[in-house]
Amino acid sequence: LSRVWPDYPQRSRSLGIQGLLQLEIVVSPSGKVSAAKVIDAKPKEVFEEAALVAIRQWRFQPAYKNGQAIEQRALQRVDFRIERR
Repeated sequence: LSRVWPDYPQRSRSLGIQGLLQLEIVVSPSGKVSAAKVIDAKPKEVFEEAALVAIRQWRFQPAYKNGQAIEQRALQRVDFRIERR
């Protein structure tokens, strides 16, 4: 329903470092991200904090089972790319 894009770490941007992360998230019945953890990061220890801060603000359409909203787990990829103009 809504996504907050992560802030690109300034040092990484100035050095031209790009990367990607695989996150495991838990979405509550209300659609909020109730937990998130990094499964994989390339490069490591560069973008993890920015990605986690942003994804915890995301909102999803709740999953339903038998007419009731339920918790769901998902994998989410987050890319950090420097746009060239």
